[in-house]
Amino acid sequence: MEVQNNGAVNLGTKVRVRGTVQFYDPSQSGKANMYLIRGDHGREIYVRSASDAIPKPNAVYFVSGTVEIDNQENLYIYEQSRTEVKDPVNPPPPQDNQMLYIVIGSAIALLVLVTGVFLFLIGRSRKKQAEFYGAGYPAEMESPELGAPAGGPSATPVASEPMEDVEITVRRDSVVVNTDDTVRYWPAHFEVVKGTSASGQKIPLCAPGNYLIIGRRKPGKSQGADFIGLEDSSRALSGEQCRLTQKSGSFTLEYAKPGVPNPTKVNGVEMKEGQSVELQDGSEVSIPADPEYVLRFRTGRYIPGGN
Repeated sequence: MEVQNNGAVNLGTKVRVRGTVQFYDPSQSGKANMYLIRGDHGREIYVRSASDAIPKPNAVYFVSGTVEIDNQENLYIYEQSRTEVKDPVNPPPPQDNQMLYIVIGSAIALLVLVTGVFLFLIGRSRKKQAEFYGAGYPAEMESPELGAPAGGPSATPVASEPMEDVEITVRRDSVVVNTDDTVRYWPAHFEVVKGTSASGQKIPLCAPGNYLIIGRRKPGKSQGADFIGLEDSSRALSGEQCRLTQKSGSFTLEYAKPGVPNPTKVNGVEMKEGQSVELQDGSEVSIPADPEYVLRFRTGRYIPGGN
């Protein structure tokens, strides 16, 4: 797979790939469609598209989008644009633009001439300086290489990013948050102040919509892209303990459903059923478990492995 990134990429990184469509799978939900593309070296990756334009089997495309991950930890590209390569094997012959070629050739010749004169003048200047100083010609007065600061080392050229085969990998934080192709990271996150082995970690807030459910994690069971699961062997924590909603830049905590036996606390105060509490930067949410979880609410987006 040809990717315009040299090395590992983070979740949400923009990439551009070139490949041949192997098959197309229309979505059953009507939200997005999947198709598989294969690069020139045989590597394959799925692409999820919300476009009405159906990719043609065996056609070659340039696809641009962001790297995402689904519930099974499989990587895919969320398509932002797609351009078909009309004839990747036999491109059309160039048009007869003789005048254009003449202009381009003249410009190149002029550039070579100017560069040659410039280098000649630099060389003559250095020769005169050497003749003036003789054997005592100081090294620090030598003309630096093009692009290098005076008196310092030559600048390291910035290499271009060639399109080449790489393995796409994503660095993940150890906090498990269910995600799928449609999640978006909110401009806020939790810090685990107190809890189980997750203490000291950051929990990103990401969901397909504008709410998240916080509750007891059930190992081996997918609980949706809008769920944050916390470990609790005592089962004091409800499966759906509370709901966090974002709207117009504010974040509100409330009970996910009636009948939760053990109340959630915000800054040490128990929430009542039907009550909503707006969280501020630094608010601490205490969630019943064994041991108790204390999550500190922080503004600012947090993406595992990203910025």
